[in-house]
Amino acid sequence: MLYDKKEYVKKECYLRPRNFYVRNIIRKQARAIAEYIKEPVKSRQRIFGIDACSMEIGCRPETYATEYRYIRQTVKNRRTFSWYKNLNDNFKSWGMTYHVGEDFLDIIDGLRAVDEAVKFLELEKGGRLGHALVLGIAPQEYYELKRFSVCLRKQDCLDNVIWLMFRALELNVSISTNYRAEMENFALDIYVYMGRIRSKREKIIFC
Repeated sequence: MLYDKKEYVKKECYLRPRNFYVRNIIRKQARAIAEYIKEPVKSRQRIFGIDACSMEIGCRPETYATEYRYIRQTVKNRRTFSWYKNLNDNFKSWGMTYHVGEDFLDIIDGLRAVDEAVKFLELEKGGRLGHALVLGIAPQEYYELKRFSVCLRKQDCLDNVIWLMFRALELNVSISTNYRAEMENFALDIYVYMGRIRSKREKIIFC
């Protein structure tokens, strides 16, 4: 429940997820694709995959996660239909591609996007990452070209550092004690800073 600090009046408020409008658009597109491929028309069964891309900066792969899973399940259900089983040239496989790791402000940001695409979209064997240029970049040359300076939103910085530390632990990648302490302090500083900014701007309190 939300209260206005000045009037202390209860108000209804619907909290929207990030990329709310993009999610609505792709939800409609996913429903349209699902309805199309479920129809018992032979020509429509020639569709055997989807390919999605977006402006990567500010729109993470998880935005598409629900719809990718929905379409994948629709395809699996289609295989149980009797009319589909009777087709001579039905497709047993279904390809799913997501373009990622093409547009990024930092190597870590790009690598995190690739990792999130595989995880949240649940890309299976045969799935494809579109381009994924970040996987082929030489870090030393990249940062020299950037003059060892990158510009990121604090939220992205925080997410990148947390992702890097935890993935290093999961994959048993060694990070020196000094570097890890420096990363933890850096993340904490950003978190505290963002909390202070939000508290100043906040006009409602949660109960």
